[in-house]
Amino acid sequence: MLIEPFSHCHHCGHPLTRGEFPRTCTNTDHCKHAQYHNPTPIGVMLQTVTDGDRVGIVTPTRNHEPRPFWRNLLGGYQEASDTSAENAGNREGNEEVQVPMVDEDMLLPLGSRACGPLTPVGKRQILYFSVNPNPLHTSFFDNFEPDAETLRINFSWEPEILAFPTHTWALARYFQLYQQMEVPAQYLKQPRTGEIISINGEQRVIYNVPYAQPQLDCDQWAVELEEGGAPVYLLWCGDHWEAV
Repeated sequence: MLIEPFSHCHHCGHPLTRGEFPRTCTNTDHCKHAQYHNPTPIGVMLQTVTDGDRVGIVTPTRNHEPRPFWRNLLGGYQEASDTSAENAGNREGNEEVQVPMVDEDMLLPLGSRACGPLTPVGKRQILYFSVNPNPLHTSFFDNFEPDAETLRINFSWEPEILAFPTHTWALARYFQLYQQMEVPAQYLKQPRTGEIISINGEQRVIYNVPYAQPQLDCDQWAVELEEGGAPVYLLWCGDHWEAV
């Protein structure tokens, strides 16, 4: 029998209350445990590269789900053995495309973003982005061999749409902060899960911002307002989101 996630107390096994988090154990006489829905931490590292006078970022092509054949930044889940999110991003980059391990104190903070739905039906994640300011030359990757995780090595020399909206944001933020580039506003201004928007005069909460954003170049963002609902397309109008 399948048990719904976050339905029973992992201390005593009694059912948890339903609805919003934190959920509390119904065994109020002996347990009273509170269950929170905590995002899973992910460390992402922007590895700088050089080619002549150009400085860019490694954006390899994925060879696995989710979003296969799309380009992304280096990173993955923070493990218990990782001493920081920066260390996790560096370790993942080393495992994925063999970038050297460095002292985590050398990595510069860029920012963080949370993604995923508000309820545990799907994964809610917190991504921490850091920058390795010590570049590798593009020739470092000349002998890279494709594997089950990475199909090929690519480099981004300007903001681009990547596999995930959060990665698109981080890449644009890097070029804005570190190379003083003008970047597309829709790359930086993105709808957020949990953000309150107005739809036909009704205040609604964004439940999720899906991975796939095929309308991004048209300045439109697809969002879900409730679990299982049809996507709604939003346009940023300078100071508010408007349904289109």
